[in-house]
Amino acid sequence: MTPSPAFFLFSTSLLCVAACLMFLLLRALMARGEQTGQPDPAGKGWFFLVLALGLLFAGYFVYRYSGLWTENDTATITMAIVAMLKQGKLLPTLFAYQHGFGYQSVSLSLIYFTGFSTQILQTMLYPFVAIAGLILTSFVFFREVLRDPRAAALASVLLIFQPEVLFVTLRGSHEKITWPLMMVALTFLYRSFGQPLRRLAVYGILFYFVVFAIDSTNVFFGSVFLMALVMGMTLGFFLFRFWRNNRPPLPRADVQRLMYISLSGGILIFIFMAYIYPPAFANLLMLRGILDQLSALLLSFEIKASPYGYISIGWINSQVYLALTVFTWLVIGCSFLVWLRHGWKMIHGETAPGLVENLDWLLYTGFAIQIGISILVDFSGALAANMQLRLFPSFTVAAIVLLVRFIRKALSSTSMPVVQKRLVLGFGTVLSAWFTLASVLKATSEPLLSNKWIFYLPPEKAVVAWVDSHLTDADLWTGVDERFATINNSYFLLDSTNKNHIRFGKVNPGTRFVLTTELERLRLNRLGIQILPVEYWDQIYDNGQAQVDRIPLYFLGAP
Repeated sequence: MTPSPAFFLFSTSLLCVAACLMFLLLRALMARGEQTGQPDPAGKGWFFLVLALGLLFAGYFVYRYSGLWTENDTATITMAIVAMLKQGKLLPTLFAYQHGFGYQSVSLSLIYFTGFSTQILQTMLYPFVAIAGLILTSFVFFREVLRDPRAAALASVLLIFQPEVLFVTLRGSHEKITWPLMMVALTFLYRSFGQPLRRLAVYGILFYFVVFAIDSTNVFFGSVFLMALVMGMTLGFFLFRFWRNNRPPLPRADVQRLMYISLSGGILIFIFMAYIYPPAFANLLMLRGILDQLSALLLSFEIKASPYGYISIGWINSQVYLALTVFTWLVIGCSFLVWLRHGWKMIHGETAPGLVENLDWLLYTGFAIQIGISILVDFSGALAANMQLRLFPSFTVAAIVLLVRFIRKALSSTSMPVVQKRLVLGFGTVLSAWFTLASVLKATSEPLLSNKWIFYLPPEKAVVAWVDSHLTDADLWTGVDERFATINNSYFLLDSTNKNHIRFGKVNPGTRFVLTTELERLRLNRLGIQILPVEYWDQIYDNGQAQVDRIPLYFLGAP
């Protein structure tokens, strides 16, 4: 699917806007210095500039495929929304999403309000709504933590430079709600520090309300968020308990209160699973399976899966993948160095005491530990071997807080030479253009670079519709991956009664029908996969770009 000249013009405009915004942000941080806690008359202006950039990202995603895209999680959630819409129940018998109902409920409200179909909502409207929600919640959270709208704007821009964050925000998954809710919860948590009892109670209630919203959207990710808080607060408790100096960096009362808050959130999770949404109780069984597979990995030292094999399979070469993810590696490496530096200063009593001043360091620690555990889980073969990618957005939020705090302090420092500041300004502006391009190329699985295509053409949807209406109890092979299965799930599966089996990957011995398209042949040629000899078989459907062939019995070896 080659981009049009108009699309290249749109892409160039996106890069220019990102570079100009980065230039203005870095220039503002250099010129005005650090003014923590002081009002900034341009605060709202920074937010709207970042929002405009975010909407351009969403426009790129929508314009690239004109709404003709889907993928596995999007198809699953689409089925859950359609089932809830058809039956009018939070727990429809037609199809129920086992992790929660929050995303489907919000989607139904938008469907009733706009009149759009579920598929149009997922592919055309939600990218704009989701990116606006991400920018709004991230800007508010970063401003609360960094106490500077310029730094908050820079942090929000860096957040959408991370392709995994952008991907889960733009696609039709619950994560477009989960991670913004996490930042809202953290905002209330930060605001509760140092408040009188009445305000403390208000912020505490709001925090629990948002945590429940996270649980109702996806109880697994809600538990992951709370577990990160528990691990961070446990580290804070040990820092206080075994501190040798007279002035510990973390007040005992704040650490204990946060431990209670984290554990109380666990009670909410149990209530949700056991009494409010029983299908979510399957997450406990899933957790048990993860622990079993992880134990088998650690005890036998036998790797059950290859979670990073997709790098060589999913992209035309590994160099392209590294080029598109360079920002991610910079975030990991630089944030780790900043984390070490801050920890060293804490040990030597050079940091300001208080939980507000050190909570980002603790959160980073908790999320980093989860990333380390998720890598082991991926090698154990649990959860489709992609848990690290699913948890990386939460780690990115904490890492960006550390990075932007360090960048702001360095740029506002009078000890930093002017020449170095200008170099930072120039390199930052140029790199932001590349980070923008890399982020949207990876988040959209650009077909010129990626072998994992998420788009489809109208004739391909038409052939899936024909199969659904003309074949019964058929075993149909559709290609190397689930691309056609997701089309079927998004549009036809819930209304279908034909009991067809959509196959992909290795050809099943019982397969009698094969679906091929011109687009799929191009991808098979790129992957170096031999095309099935359909020219010798019985063609039963052809719309010019897509065909369905029936494998003759003599080809299968039958008499």
